[in-house]
Amino acid sequence: MIKQLKRLMMNSLRNRLYAFLNIIGLSVALLSVFIVFLWVFFELGYDKFNTNYHRIYQINNLSVEDGMRWDGTPSPLAPAIIDNSPGVEQITRIVRFNPLPISYGENSFIEENGISSDPEIFDIFSFKPIAGNVRKALQVANTMVVTESFARRYFGDEDPHGKDLILQGRFPITIQAVIEDVPAQSHLQFDFILSHELAKRFYSDEWGNPNYLTYILIHQDANANDVLTSITQVAMENQMPNIYSGRNNLILRPLKDIYLDNGINNRVGDTGDKRNVLILSLVGLLILLMACFNYVNISVSLITKRLKTSSIQKIHGASRRNIFFQSLSMSVLIIMGSYFISLVLLFYLLPWFESFTGKQVSFILYEPMFILILLLVFAGTVVLSGIYPALLLSRPNALSLFQVSGNSITKSRKFQIIAGLQSAISITLIICTIAIYKQMSYLRQKDLGFSTNQIVYFQLSGIISTKIDAVKGELEAIPGIQQIAMKDCVPFGIRNNTRAIMWRENSEIKNTGDGNYFNSETTRIDPEYFKMMEVEFSEGRNFDESFQADKQNFILNEEAVRQMQLDNPVGQEIALYGEWGIIVGVIKDTYFKSLHEKIQPQVFHLYRGLERESNYSILFLRVAGSDIPGIISQIEDVWRNHNPGIPFEYHFLDEQYDLLYKSDKRMAQFINLFSALAVFVACLGLFGQSVFAADNRTKEIGIRKVNGAKVWEVMAMMNIAFVKWVIISFVIASPVAWYAMDRWLQNFAYRTELSWWVFATAGLLALIIALLTVSWQSLMAARRNPVEALRYE
Repeated sequence: MIKQLKRLMMNSLRNRLYAFLNIIGLSVALLSVFIVFLWVFFELGYDKFNTNYHRIYQINNLSVEDGMRWDGTPSPLAPAIIDNSPGVEQITRIVRFNPLPISYGENSFIEENGISSDPEIFDIFSFKPIAGNVRKALQVANTMVVTESFARRYFGDEDPHGKDLILQGRFPITIQAVIEDVPAQSHLQFDFILSHELAKRFYSDEWGNPNYLTYILIHQDANANDVLTSITQVAMENQMPNIYSGRNNLILRPLKDIYLDNGINNRVGDTGDKRNVLILSLVGLLILLMACFNYVNISVSLITKRLKTSSIQKIHGASRRNIFFQSLSMSVLIIMGSYFISLVLLFYLLPWFESFTGKQVSFILYEPMFILILLLVFAGTVVLSGIYPALLLSRPNALSLFQVSGNSITKSRKFQIIAGLQSAISITLIICTIAIYKQMSYLRQKDLGFSTNQIVYFQLSGIISTKIDAVKGELEAIPGIQQIAMKDCVPFGIRNNTRAIMWRENSEIKNTGDGNYFNSETTRIDPEYFKMMEVEFSEGRNFDESFQADKQNFILNEEAVRQMQLDNPVGQEIALYGEWGIIVGVIKDTYFKSLHEKIQPQVFHLYRGLERESNYSILFLRVAGSDIPGIISQIEDVWRNHNPGIPFEYHFLDEQYDLLYKSDKRMAQFINLFSALAVFVACLGLFGQSVFAADNRTKEIGIRKVNGAKVWEVMAMMNIAFVKWVIISFVIASPVAWYAMDRWLQNFAYRTELSWWVFATAGLLALIIALLTVSWQSLMAARRNPVEALRYE
């Protein structure tokens, strides 16, 4: 081993540049792979902390008509299943609560991360109790279970068990149990759990209102398909509307699929995307593959400098096996050095990476499976990088090694194909980077159909909604507040979705009974809402408070009119929950939701009793002027005067819309980062190849210059081979990149086009990068004194 190390050091000193390129290239590639695998392991590890991981399912709906899926189920379904489906061991209902003001003494917060559930949640999921009996908790309305960090926020080091918190400034809630904080790798995230009995006060408990998420734990020996059959039978017997009508089927979604299934938005935590996991895994492996190609190219290039040594060893009796393992051991030592450098960089960059992703991934470094993957990566790198050069150097015929020239190696088909693959990978990633940037620019610049600028909003909680008229009057008097409007939820949210909408067409009532197919979001607004948001009308008019009848009337969006197949919608009769009115206006289709989602039908109606119906609604304020903080302070004063003891929390609407694309932006930054690293690794390879090519054509360059060749002619001769392979690589990379980006863009309901210029720009950039990388060395070779060149050999 000591002799090997000495020989490695001597070879490295003789070929410092090549050793540097190998080590840097491999270190960067390995670091990229480690970072990607940390993220991938974290994403794939969701919900595995649950003991019953493989037996937990969520009940979902599948539309027979269009294949759409959603997770809402009615409250009565759960008790009916547990009584009539023998394959179900436990069942629980979960619903996300709106932000709630909670206080204890002087500690008061708006809590946005609360759910309600049945006590059986602790029989299904493996949340760890700290204090109290979780299985006896949540059995009555005024009880709650809290996490450790939630309890610490209110009580510090005090024992929270049995203490009362004040909900909405009025209702005492007793803490019955404390559990450990929910693991980061749980799709179900919460800070506290309220009882289902309390949730029934806020959410309908009828068969026709799918407000809840329903989870089941099936028996160990039960078959999921048999369980689904029995659940469907229960739904049919109880005439669950969507199932009984035949429009939908019930399906079971395994717990292991929930987090990475972006086809259904996760209402109780973050949603991942299995496509992103696949894309980043491939990118990381491609970068490693490029670095291995670099190593092979450079090692093969250096063979001509080691031919005499290997030939003499063979002539003096060295076996092919000895030379093979000698060469391979040197590769292993270089890879080990690169491995060490990459691991040091990984530990150094880990805090930045966790801050960037918002995920604590450091614990994965010590998991046995991750360590095994690191060892497999090391072994794979050795195989990809070290085997071929070692085989080439240990070829049987010692004299044949004298016949190998550097020029023959650079013109070798294998050598050129490897160089072409590197360029193809780089161009693929450059195309992906440009396409992702184009889509993100499209999201930023697309006209949503309404305005979000300078709009502040806050939710009406506590008792302030009972004084809403007085509050609005005081807010209007504040200089800088230009407009005030209300809606029952944020524009990108949803308060209610229903099929209980009917209309008349030629004296026939549509959307009733088995023909009930039209589903729409319904939402309350005031007459100022469309004015503030600057929404355009395609037909009819806005609501007008001076018309008493408008409290019974409706405004639809164009998509609702389209699905209802109304030719002249304004003036036609429509009913919501059996209460009839007329359509007074139609707004243009407006992108209130994320551009991941298609525009859905929307039916708007007025508040009928503002003080009675506005609890948990959103108050929007358009502000103007240079002293925005001062205006916010005055708004807070109004809040405190009318809502004592309830904390004030506000948001800017445009910032909240930016957050809708947070994961997309993070994915784009990932791709940009790794694309830049891939280009860097490719440049190292190109540079190494250009240096080697120049070294092996020194005499040829000298002869050409003596015979009158100009500098640019020599440079063209040196560059032409690299340019040719960039062009071939572009032809290979374009369809691959198109396929990958076409799949990624399917994440968005509204997306940009993969224009021809995206590919042309990527090809041009790759060509420029290649020429800049190679031309410097070509220029040095072309400007060398021909007399020195002719003495080179």
